[in-house]
Amino acid sequence: MLNLGTDPHEKTTLIVVSLILLLIQIMFGPQAGIFDAHPNFMLLLACMWGFSRGSESGVIAGFLSGLAYDIMVNTPFGLMTLVLTIAGFLSGLLQRNLISTDPKLAVLLTLGLSILAEFVVGIFIFVLGLEGNIIYALFGRMIASSIYTSLCAIPLVFILNKFMRDSQSSQLGTRYK
Repeated sequence: MLNLGTDPHEKTTLIVVSLILLLIQIMFGPQAGIFDAHPNFMLLLACMWGFSRGSESGVIAGFLSGLAYDIMVNTPFGLMTLVLTIAGFLSGLLQRNLISTDPKLAVLLTLGLSILAEFVVGIFIFVLGLEGNIIYALFGRMIASSIYTSLCAIPLVFILNKFMRDSQSSQLGTRYK
């Protein structure tokens, strides 16, 4: 079960953003490519859950978003499920509640996780014979897609930061009225 915490405002925010990212991936992911680089909104989804709720939620979100990605995109089935499950786990291990404490670091860690994920995908694509050039498989698409995904993470992280901070401040309340 996804660890959603006890705050209903935060639960709603995470679920709504997850559905929006899924819709964006379905509707705009394939069309939003620049050269051969496409943003991976499902990676953002796995990282978002890991950074905000810990590794258990990151793994579940990574698995589900990877499965959705494998169904939508023509890649070897199960590849992105594995990669995004690992990315969700690592994002949860790196820092829980990272989005609300340091959004800039969350974006940098998303870049690192994106590079790692694209590197693993590049190796698999080359080994399976779907790409004949190892340099292009590992670096041509990896760097451009990772930067593109991280640029897409910037507004997401800052929006979530605002909602989570508002949620935390409403829980704390104020003594002086």
